[in-house]
Amino acid sequence: MPRHALRFCLLLCALLLGAALCHAAEEPFRARVAVADYGPAERERALREGLAEVLVRLAGQRAVLERADVQKLLAEAPRLALRVGYATLPDGGQALEVVYNGAAVEAAMRRARLPLWPLHGRPALVAWLVVGDAASQPTFATPDAEPALWRLLREGFERRGVPFLTPLFDLEEQWLLPPEGAWALDGEAAARAADRYGAGHWLLLRAYRSGAEQWRLAWRVGSGEEAGEIAVREVADLAAGVAAVVDAVADELGARYAYVPSAEQIVEVEVAGVADYASWRELTALLARLTTVRGHRLRAVEGDRCWLELRIDGAREALLAELAADGRLAVADATASPLRLYWRGAPR
Repeated sequence: MPRHALRFCLLLCALLLGAALCHAAEEPFRARVAVADYGPAERERALREGLAEVLVRLAGQRAVLERADVQKLLAEAPRLALRVGYATLPDGGQALEVVYNGAAVEAAMRRARLPLWPLHGRPALVAWLVVGDAASQPTFATPDAEPALWRLLREGFERRGVPFLTPLFDLEEQWLLPPEGAWALDGEAAARAADRYGAGHWLLLRAYRSGAEQWRLAWRVGSGEEAGEIAVREVADLAAGVAAVVDAVADELGARYAYVPSAEQIVEVEVAGVADYASWRELTALLARLTTVRGHRLRAVEGDRCWLELRIDGAREALLAELAADGRLAVADATASPLRLYWRGAPR
């Protein structure tokens, strides 16, 4: 290949990679809101609704929208918008697509002391949906059998920023988690099945048709063998009920993992296993992505160990939780001072 052609290909690859990375970084701050027309009133409403969606995604809890200071923040939606455009929805309708200024939105949330659920390293969730009624045995509602419901699950969790996995529903899985086990909301069986996917959380959702236009939904969320309480909801419309379950589950996870930013503090850490410059670059890139870490300073280096000062804006426990969710920077001793960490380097 001629040298100039090789240079062109390398430049094109770099541009495409940069665009892909930019899109990925913007994704948490992107929203799409259906609009009735292109008028200024609809545009302003959509900008507010889009920002509300982004705030809930970042906080992990819908309850933040009830706060008076958040309502004031929503009024600033036009100022916080970076790019605005229109798109056609699958049903032929129109939607406003907007990307908000991520740094400005997070800064506003910190000033208001709103909860923040770190985006990086959020644990994935795998779900099973089982349906039944008084006249038939329970069966799994697979994506092939119920594509609309699975689209609601996938798009709903995506909107809330929860990584979502669809199970295989193969023979091995039905041995680990038979329909009867899912119907009973058996946490131990769900944990065994979820282990195949490396998912941090699992969801069992049972839909019982109790009448011609009545459904009784029951669900349970767990992490490994730790199962949560069973929740129940009566609904007339199954699709609307599934959408409500998505929000309830996302709220539960957000409440578990979000932290409230506080006054910044310094945490001294000792990191072992940083054997070369490539490892150091990966380590510093990770620190830059952590929501709880606002900055870092290198203090000393000896062999494969380095000592740093981390500037964090939450409790020490919030930092430990975010490190555990990522997995590359393991905690060797959480009680030591400085905090002892070990660089694994294996990407999740």
